[in-house]
Amino acid sequence: MNSTPTSIRRFARWNDPKLPEGFECVGKSDAGAVVAIEDAKRKIFGLQYHPEVTHSERGKETLSHFLFTVAGVTAGWSMQNVLDEQLEIVRRKVGPDAHVICALSGGVDSAVAATLVHKAIGDRLHCCFVDNGLLRYKEQERVMTMFKCVLYKSFSPTARFQHLIASPFN
Repeated sequence: MNSTPTSIRRFARWNDPKLPEGFECVGKSDAGAVVAIEDAKRKIFGLQYHPEVTHSERGKETLSHFLFTVAGVTAGWSMQNVLDEQLEIVRRKVGPDAHVICALSGGVDSAVAATLVHKAIGDRLHCCFVDNGLLRYKEQERVMTMFKCVLYKSFSPTARFQHLIASPFN
C-alpha cells in the first residue's frame, strides 16, 4: 500500500480493533479505526473499508495498486472474453440437442443464469417463473416481460402458502 497517500477519505461502516495474529495495522482513519492491515510474511492484505464506492477517494487507484502491483495480476482479460468463455462452458455441458429448464424467481442470480443460457442455446431454454410472494412491487410483470421469449410457464404458489407468509411461527 506504499503508493497510497497518507490521507484519503474512505467509506467504512465498522471497526474491529483486534488484529488477527501475524497482522499489523498499515492504515487508520482520522478517528483511529483500523482500515488496512497486512501480514507481509504470508503476503495477506486486508482493507476494512469500501474502496469500490464513490465515497472513498482514490478507491480505484487502491484496488489497481493491489491487483497489479501487490498481487501481480495481469490485465489480459475483458468482459467479452469472460462472457465467451462462460457461453462455451454452457454449450459444452448442455450439448447440441438437449433442452434446459430454468426456474426464474425474479432475483439477480436466476435472471443472469437464464440470460446466459438463452444466449448460449437459444430456444432450447424453457423458463418457469416462480412468484414466491416476496417480490418487489411490479417485479412479477417486469420479469414476465423481460423473459417472455423463453417463458414456458408461470407458477404462483403464494395463495396456497399464504398462511405461512402471514404467520411464520405456525
